[in-house]
Amino acid sequence: MLERLEHGPKEQKRCILFNLWRFYSKRDEVVSVYLKYVDHEDDDLRFDALVLLATMTEAREHIATYRKCLSDKDARIRAMALKELNEVSREDLLGLKEEIEGMLSDPDMKVKHGALKVLKKL
Repeated sequence: MLERLEHGPKEQKRCILFNLWRFYSKRDEVVSVYLKYVDHEDDDLRFDALVLLATMTEAREHIATYRKCLSDKDARIRAMALKELNEVSREDLLGLKEEIEGMLSDPDMKVKHGALKVLKKL
């Protein structure tokens, strides 16, 4: 299946990503696949991987990943990263305050709203 994930067409890749959670007994391997695809060149695959990562892990486990996603070119990914960061403790967010404040000028309203929600915790 991982071979098809690497070389298959985009829709097949998306289907595989959405069904990997079924292999929860191999949770670490599934999470590593999702983390790999968070860096994929295709926006849809990056977004799917980020959404699915959030279903299998606690946000505090991947703060660095979500932080990196704050600068993604796709607004859906930036908004999703903020949504997940909102689940993290105030103490874990303090180092991100300036970066999140900068997102208040993001052109996407969902991103701005997400940034406001996170900043309310700080």
